[in-house]
Amino acid sequence: MDKDKLHIRFEELSEGGEENQKELQELVDSDPEIKREYEKFKKLNELIFKYHKYEDEKKLISEAFEKVKEKNRYKQNQRYSFYKAAAVIIILLLPINYYLFLMPSVNESLFQQNFEPLITETFARDLTIRNAQLVSAIENYKAENYKIAIPIFEDHVSENPADVEIQLYLGICYLGIDNIDNAKKTLITIANQNNDFSSTANWYLGLTYLKNDEPDVAKRIFNDLIFEDTKFSERAKNILADL
Repeated sequence: MDKDKLHIRFEELSEGGEENQKELQELVDSDPEIKREYEKFKKLNELIFKYHKYEDEKKLISEAFEKVKEKNRYKQNQRYSFYKAAAVIIILLLPINYYLFLMPSVNESLFQQNFEPLITETFARDLTIRNAQLVSAIENYKAENYKIAIPIFEDHVSENPADVEIQLYLGICYLGIDNIDNAKKTLITIANQNNDFSSTANWYLGLTYLKNDEPDVAKRIFNDLIFEDTKFSERAKNILADL
């Protein structure tokens, strides 16, 4: 799946009429991966919209400030003019502060672009011999219904502490609902073990620190990942280039 071409197609269909909207919905519903990419596409478009809104508001404030200064030149009472101008600026700054508050940080944006649930090949091969309740949990996990999956994963890990794979999914679920403390605790435990899931746990641990606005810690983790021969090496390089 070429993600760049897919985003271009989303853009084309989003700007069309009813037929295009119908085709867009069919495309999004056709595959879970496409649906996740569409959610990322919408989030990025929201960020772009907020950024342009912020730039427009900033321009309006600049123009208003110039008008106030010009008007103040003809005022005899300078103290009165100063306080009036300050009040105008404060009022005009409120919308910008509002949009700045809503706009995610760079760390949050990078997290949103890179976070997605993971299904390992090991689980795919082993799925048929897992119990029905666990299969249901993993389906909810894949659909990003993390709150439904978490209690089942927690029970399973409690009874099967050696099942590192399900521990990993549990840590990702915690991250998906912004339970940062439990995500860190679970992922650190896996990352510190010498097993097949250590690198994967480190990837999601780095994302956890990004989400928690701790870029320095995240950088150290991603720096270690780029020297490992895993599928996360290139993605870690891309994140480091943006930090």
